[in-house]
Amino acid sequence: MSRPVVLRQIKRVKALIMAGRAWEAAKDVEHLMQLIRNHPPGAEDRGAIGARLAELHLLADAALLGAQGAAEHIREILHAAQSLETYDNQGERRVSDTTAPQIRRY
Repeated sequence: MSRPVVLRQIKRVKALIMAGRAWEAAKDVEHLMQLIRNHPPGAEDRGAIGARLAELHLLADAALLGAQGAAEHIREILHAAQSLETYDNQGERRVSDTTAPQIRRY
């Protein structure tokens, strides 16, 4: 296996992660792992490939944290939407619970 093939695959995975296409990136990571397993890089290429894989790992971790943060933000919005607070004419707070529809993914 040649170093350019692996580096090209790593570059593709990085682009997919940055584009937010996690499912495709995961499939390409599996392909990359299979490439490396079937044709291990030579000792002279391991340093460069390892450095790129470490960068990819950091990027994937950052993407995961961002996605988790976004999911938490959406949960907070849904929770807030279920309990709308208003004030009556006397300035008293009135709480009306609502049922927000469940988000479903098809």
